Amino acid sequence: AKSDAAHEGLARQFKDHSIERRYLAVCAGQPRPQSGTITGRIGREIVWGIGCAGFVLTYMALLALEHNPSPVMLWAMVIVQGLLGYGTTAVVAAIPAEIFEGKQYGSIFGALMLGAISGGAAGPWLTGVLHDHTGSYASAFWISIAISLYGIFAIWKASPRKVRAVAGRIGKL
Repeated sequence: AKSDAAHEGLARQFKDHSIERRYLAVCAGQPRPQSGTITGRIGREIVWGIGCAGFVLTYMALLALEHNPSPVMLWAMVIVQGLLGYGTTAVVAAIPAEIFEGKQYGSIFGALMLGAISGGAAGPWLTGVLHDHTGSYASAFWISIAISLYGIFAIWKASPRKVRAVAGRIGKL
């Protein structure tokens, strides 16, 4: 909602069950079944935690590859990173929107993404510097594991402590 009044009005309608929600999805091909109900929604914090845990497992696999290189470990690392680690992309905009809702969200999200992109640029450089000094990537991977674990903690700590009018949580308002 773009205003407090609109948010309050929507929350009231959700609570009273006087509003009907319909969702439309665009997909390639013909889904089977062609219609249905989405159930089992999990929270953003859980998705973020699973994604960061996927990165922890990825870095642990990379540490293991240094001592025991094998195609199986390499494929395991790639699959874990793809299936779990990149799950964070699904909520990378939703989490700050929930935490920093309001008119300034665009500026806040822009600053967060600038920080994320800067980290994405500095990370490989720092990894190279650490490798040049130590002859190993292990220290960089351990730092990445620590950052991923901190990311799980930070999102859980920053998550709102009040229930908002969100589908599936209306009965808890």
